[in-house]
Order: sequence, then structure tokens, then C-alpha cells
Amino acid sequence: FPSHDKQPVRGFYDPWTRAESDALRAELYRQVAERSKSETPPYDPSDQMAGYRVLTEFGDPFGSLDDVDEFIVQQTLKALFSKDEDLRSPLDREQAALDSFLKAEETCRKVNEDLSGPRLLHNGEAGRILFYARQKIGLVLGRAPSLSELFPLFGPGAATSCRNRTTARWKLSSVPSTSEGALKFVPELKAIFPGWLNDRDVVVEPAEISFVPKNYKTHRSICIEPLLNGFVQKGIGTFMKQKLLVSGVDLYNQGHNRERACIGSRDGTYATIDLERASDSVAAMLVLDLLPIDWVELLDVWRSPAVYFRKQNEIRVLEKFSSQGNAFTFELESMIFYGLAYGVAKTYGIPFDVTVYGDDIVCNSDLAGPLMEWLPQFGFFPNMDKSYSKGPFRESCGGDFVNGLDVRPYYLKSRFSYAQVVVFYNFLMRKEHFDPGRKLRDRLLNSLPEKYRLYGPDGFGDGHLISKSQSFDYLKPHKRKHGWAGYTFSTYVQIPYRDETAAEGDLLLPGILVGINIGTGIPWQSIWY
Repeated sequence: FPSHDKQPVRGFYDPWTRAESDALRAELYRQVAERSKSETPPYDPSDQMAGYRVLTEFGDPFGSLDDVDEFIVQQTLKALFSKDEDLRSPLDREQAALDSFLKAEETCRKVNEDLSGPRLLHNGEAGRILFYARQKIGLVLGRAPSLSELFPLFGPGAATSCRNRTTARWKLSSVPSTSEGALKFVPELKAIFPGWLNDRDVVVEPAEISFVPKNYKTHRSICIEPLLNGFVQKGIGTFMKQKLLVSGVDLYNQGHNRERACIGSRDGTYATIDLERASDSVAAMLVLDLLPIDWVELLDVWRSPAVYFRKQNEIRVLEKFSSQGNAFTFELESMIFYGLAYGVAKTYGIPFDVTVYGDDIVCNSDLAGPLMEWLPQFGFFPNMDKSYSKGPFRESCGGDFVNGLDVRPYYLKSRFSYAQVVVFYNFLMRKEHFDPGRKLRDRLLNSLPEKYRLYGPDGFGDGHLISKSQSFDYLKPHKRKHGWAGYTFSTYVQIPYRDETAAEGDLLLPGILVGINIGTGIPWQSIWY
């Protein structure tokens, strides 16, 4: 792999070959494994299945929580492989994702039956939980907005009629598509956006299931929504997010959950709960039972009730209300978990101290047990491998903590590039307990040509190596002759590709962006290209 200046110097952001990347990974793995107090699986980069075997042969790292250093070592070794997009695996990850999707559908079917029949309705405690949850959700949401009160927005993903170029200008150039249920509201949408939609024919299409990489075990299933559905869903989601924020639930910031997870790992005040397949497990009848009827009507119009399975060439009506890919699913599931947690707390007379971020729930420890017992009754199953109410470990929203110490490892998700070497190096500079003795940092530095060894302070991105030197010799005086007392340092910044090909949507975009910017505060430059 690249290790000295005699080799051709490629671009800072250019990915290495698979062989070069695996060679560096093998050296890092060996150096970390040398610190382990237990036997670690061997890794031979010439074996295409070696990474998969490393992951499957590892024992339970949580058995070493009494030794934090050993826990860090084992988590670091696994993180070198577990989210690698190129990892060779004997598993059919797409099939695993499809099986998970269908399993969630079966769960939703049972919940729909239970909420339509006597089992839950005749259960006094369940009825009280649902009543209090409904009450809390109604107070948070208030009256449902009309279409004219929303600020619709194009998300970054594909739509059924816009697959390749997916920015706003290309979506405005595409054929408007919608679900059958939303078709009757297209005239109202045309009245709001006449310049865009008045002269266009709208086609009716179902959502389509697709798959994206997740980890070495499975892909993630998402549903690609019709263009107009996704546009309005984004506006609904933003409206719900703002309603939740007023009520103290901040879906703009994952940091609150991480902070509370850190506190919980120190003193046990908080428990962290992670749910399996949560985004695919929001049953249709549960939404009907918990949300005010005007909100149910609004969400039901703009969701996709059916999904096209391309491989099977069939359309299936969904048992779930919405899935991953629907632009308001994140806010909807957050709202439902918040409401159900309130219902459980109120029913059992337990203090209510809860923050949610999608399916990441952090609550007071007294509430965790009853909440985890009741969530499966409504179709949500806690992931017991990632939910913690006892012991020194807590995990939420990308934050892993043992007794207050950040033990979240660096996940190598793609092949190395010089840029990724710098990112990994900086991670170790920020979390030096992952690299006692600097062996990993020295190895990473050795793979970086002199040309790319730029140093600078922390807090300005990862286009340079973080320096903790007190000499600040990387700083250069700036405009001292003009009376300024500033300094500069050099760093690399990735410039995004700008597709300036002329598109029909170019003329329409400014009018759309005026409303987007006023209603959401999102800068128009971020979605132009």
C-alpha cells in the first residue's frame, strides 16, 4: 500500500485499490490485536472471506466490560470490518433485508388485528396506555395543517419517476408521480405551485421497495416514494418536527440522547432502548388509534399504502402505515414512541423523563422495564443486544459509553484513501485512549505522503492532521501589514461536483426555493445541484 514518496501520489480523496486498503487494515488489525488479553481471530487479507470470519468468530465483547481497555480493543477490531461496504460475505444481504421487511409486515398485521378486535381493547392497562398516549400526542400535534400551511421540500433520495439525478432541479424536470390516494389532492397542489404543475400530466405509481448497504449481515430496505408524495411528506415531517420541538423533543439534534446516555453510564439515571425494525413496524391501526383524526386523514392521503416488488413483479398492500423512505416516518415513529412512553409512565405512576430520536429512546431507568414489556404489545421489539438499563454501558444515537468514557470505535466503511487516513488519524487524536503508545497513528502517518501531511487545530474539519503542539508552527501570519492579527493554516476541502447541465427545472426552482427557505431555514444552495 502507499507508504513512501517514491510511489505515484494519487489525489487526496481517491480511493485505494482493494488490495492496498486491505493491507493497511491488516497492519492496523495486528497492532490492535497485540493489545488484546484474549485470543483474537486471525485476519489474512489474501483471503476474501477473512473479514467475515473475523466478525463471526468474535465472542461477546460485553463480557469484558469490567476491563474497559479490553472492551475497546475488541470493539476496535470488529469496527474495522462490520460496516465495510466491500466486505465479502456468504450471506444474501438483500434477501435478509427482504425477510426482515416481511417479518415486520407480519408483526403489523397482528397489531392491526389486535387493535381491531377484543384482545387489546378489553385489556384495561393497554386501554389506559393508549388513552394517555393519545392524549399526549394530541396535545403535541394540535390541529393538522392544510397543504397551503406546509413548506414541502425535495429530499436527497430517488423518487419513482426520478432515479438517477435526484436533486431538486431534476425532480422539477421529471414527470410528477403520485399515489392513487393523493391524486384527488393534486388540483390543490397545482393551485399552490401553478408554474410547476399546471401544464403537467400526473401519473399514478405505487412506491417501490429497494435496498441499500447497512452492515455485514443485512442490507436496509427502503421504499422509493412517488415524486409528489415525497415532496409533501417532507413538508409534513418538518411540521411535525417543529411541533415536537415546542414540546421539548428535539429531532434536530442527536446530542441530547448522547449526553443522557453518557450520564446513564455513569450513575444509572437513564436507560437506553433500541428497537428492531422500528421504522417498518408502525402498524396502520396504531396510527389510527393514537393520532387525531385530522392528522390521520392528512398522513393517510400522502403515504403510499402499496409497494411494488420488482423482482417478484407484484404489488402488495402494506400492513404498516409507512416505511423507511417515507419522509415523515422518522417524525411519526418518534411521536408514537414518545406518546407510548408517556402512556406507560402515566398508567404505572412512574416519573416521565424521556427523549426520543427515531427508534433511539432514552428514559429514566424506572420506566425502562415497564416500557420494554409493553412495546412488543404494539409491535415494537427492543433489541436486547443494544438496549441497556443496568451496568456501566449505554448506547444511543452513535454514542457508546462505559462509566462516562466514550468507547465508540472508528468504523471503516469503505476503502482507504489519503483523506480517510487523515480522518482515522484525527479520530485517534480526539480519543487517545483508543491508541495508547501512538502505534496506530504512527502507522497511519507512515502511509501518508509528505505532500498531504498538513497540520492544523481541531474544529476545522478533517482536511488536515490535528496538531496538539503548543508551538503552533503550522500557523502563518495573515495581513499583519494591514493591521490584522490573524493567522492562516492549510487544509484540504472537498469541492462537490456541480452538475450545470441545463434542465427544465432550472426556471422553476427559484420560485420553489423561496417558500423552502422561508419555512425551513434551509439554504437554497444546499439543494440546487
